[in-house]
Amino acid sequence: MRIKSEQLGKMVQKHLAPVYLLFGDEPFIVQECRDLIRCFALEKGYTEREVLDVETGFDWGRLAESKKSLSLFGRNQLIEVNVPSGKLGSSGTKALSEWCQNLSPDVLLVLLLPRLDKVTQKAKWFADVESVGVCVQANTVARSQLPLWISERLLQQKQYANQETLLFLADLTEGNLLAAWQEIQKLGLLYPSGKIEYDMVRQSVLPVARYAPFDLMEAVLSGESLRAVRILDSLEQEEFEPVILMWTLTRDLRTMMGLVRLLKSGMSMNRAIQALHVWSSRAIFFERALHRIRPSVLSEAMYCAADIDRQIKGLAVDKVWEDLVSVCLLLCQGKKVGKVLV
Repeated sequence: MRIKSEQLGKMVQKHLAPVYLLFGDEPFIVQECRDLIRCFALEKGYTEREVLDVETGFDWGRLAESKKSLSLFGRNQLIEVNVPSGKLGSSGTKALSEWCQNLSPDVLLVLLLPRLDKVTQKAKWFADVESVGVCVQANTVARSQLPLWISERLLQQKQYANQETLLFLADLTEGNLLAAWQEIQKLGLLYPSGKIEYDMVRQSVLPVARYAPFDLMEAVLSGESLRAVRILDSLEQEEFEPVILMWTLTRDLRTMMGLVRLLKSGMSMNRAIQALHVWSSRAIFFERALHRIRPSVLSEAMYCAADIDRQIKGLAVDKVWEDLVSVCLLLCQGKKVGKVLV
């Protein structure tokens, strides 16, 4: 049988298969699946655990020896075989096929491998494992699914958060599930069961700094160029994470562009503010900004923000702080007019 990683939890609650193959391009998910199997195996009486790390020159005969030694002591055992290279070799494929043909009710085998190509997934040893056990594919969590992934793990520790808070966490930890999990665990330690508010997450994940990203955006939306530059300089000196600034900047840019679209459609400013769920304490700043900044400037700022994001990810020449100053000044110096520029 072959399943996705998110299906494993319900399956192991009902029944433990004799063999599990955990593979995929997301190591954290593979480890999470392994830990889940360990937990339920212990509950089912698999009190002994042996870990075999497959490296160059590994003797696959050790797998059969582990099963024989187990029979001498009569205890249920969990055997984990880590294959970080993904290469089993002829002796490895043979050993696994033979294992699947001679299963023991007292031994649970868990194989951990990286991503496997389509050819490997059609190999005989893979088919043998799939016929008697469960193959769990642990793929990278897509950005669109990351808020849900975070929400599910918050629920495991009896906490929950609204969509804005989940998106904030997702943007901060995208591409690093381990970091996301660490932040979730931190929230579990800092706060009791129940709802996790946006400000609670902010205080948890943001480093201590003289200024916060929200101070910067208040200055930018108000057109205070000198203050914006001063805040950016302070944050850079404190080695503040640019990715957090980028999340705040792009979120507010999208909000302004959304307001422009709604205003063009004939909606009033108050209704547009409500439709986009802008906090009442920040509404005045967006209204001031839209009296000052042309839509074309917003589009240019969004393009600049996308370039900065590429720099942060190492896909372009790193001049992040210099470009952050430029995009903030671009927004601060928007042309001032008497009505909202739509």
